[in-house]
Amino acid sequence: MPVVKGRVRTRDGSPIAGAVLAITSGPGAFPDIGALSDDDGAFSITAPVPGTYRIAANADGYRIAESEVEVGGGTASADFHLDILDD
Repeated sequence: MPVVKGRVRTRDGSPIAGAVLAITSGPGAFPDIGALSDDDGAFSITAPVPGTYRIAANADGYRIAESEVEVGGGTASADFHLDILDD
């Protein structure tokens, strides 16, 4: 199965652990698919089939970021840089 791998970081490059990543749209119907970033901000999500996916990254205290990723038969990359929420 195709896989999307990447990292979630702050704008200054610091990793964000525990960020929630979710596929919000993609080709055809699919179950809810998500992942959590590890201590280095790294994540991996398995995509059911090749195609174009929209992935959202969300972490407490940060704005949600989204990215569109073209997934082929192998591994695709998606990195996120989250902005701190304004008070």
